[in-house]
Amino acid sequence: MTKFSKLIAPVLGVGAAAAIAVSALGGSPAHAAHSQSTGTTTSDTITSSWRSPDLPWLWSIHLPKMVCPASHPYTLKQQFNGGSGFRIGPGIEIKDYQKGLDVVALSNTRIPVEKGTEKGHIRTGISGDRDVILNSATNWGSTSKFTVVLHCTSDAEQGIFERPYDS
Repeated sequence: MTKFSKLIAPVLGVGAAAAIAVSALGGSPAHAAHSQSTGTTTSDTITSSWRSPDLPWLWSIHLPKMVCPASHPYTLKQQFNGGSGFRIGPGIEIKDYQKGLDVVALSNTRIPVEKGTEKGHIRTGISGDRDVILNSATNWGSTSKFTVVLHCTSDAEQGIFERPYDS
């Protein structure tokens, strides 16, 4: 841990302090690998996954941008990882992780659409925003890896449709 992160750790927490310190120094604790499609298709859904690099104890990493393909543009509205404590949106699943991992994936990409006579937005994936609070993973346990799986569908009824706040 750097001197800078030791100074801000009591205020923000050790994991966030380490991530901010590394980011402030122009780096990242671990570089994100490419998002890769697994090509898994079941009925009208398809998945895309990303495997993290080794994430040491007390390190944080930003989740990469993952977007549903045009053939399956909707993020599946099914919630995964119930009871895990992860703060993740529907259609996002965390797999192959060890105890001590904390994940937040709430920063989603959205595109405007019209569904019949209704106007709104559909969620299309994970934004990839470099945001420690809304789009990251922190390891509070021993060094480990994890997999992020994005579940997409071509069925508008199974996807997430949001009406604008101002309607």
